[in-house]
Amino acid sequence: MQVEDEAWGNFAFLKPIDDFQIHFMEWIKPVTDILDIPVNLIASATGQDSGTSTWIFAMVSVFVLSLGLSLIGNPRCRKWYSTSIGLFFGFYVNGLGYSFVLLMFTSVYPVMVVLPRRQASIVGTILALIMLSLGNFYVWYLGLGKSDFSFVF
Repeated sequence: MQVEDEAWGNFAFLKPIDDFQIHFMEWIKPVTDILDIPVNLIASATGQDSGTSTWIFAMVSVFVLSLGLSLIGNPRCRKWYSTSIGLFFGFYVNGLGYSFVLLMFTSVYPVMVVLPRRQASIVGTILALIMLSLGNFYVWYLGLGKSDFSFVF
């Protein structure tokens, strides 16, 4: 354990995030094992790697599932349906890294609602820039400190 902690160096504060990512992926493994069946079929049929095949599977699945939106008459049910499918596939494709996207939207939206339009555009842009920078820093860090960070993509 001590050797592993030393490998994190000055970035030890990110270790809990990485540990949570590992436990999160173990928790949803039964679902991802089922979803990986068509991904593996796509990978073998197209010769693409699993990451590209996951994107292909997600895009086709979301398109097919969105065709059902016109059949749902209640606007509230349509919103719940599309939001839940978007969240599910967002986390399936991107893993826990998708929470950075959600955090960015949930932090910028209140700024747009509360502040006047001119101020909101400036503050919202700066806040989004900070959030995107933090997300990119985390991915950059994982590339430096870990040998395998494919779960982020």
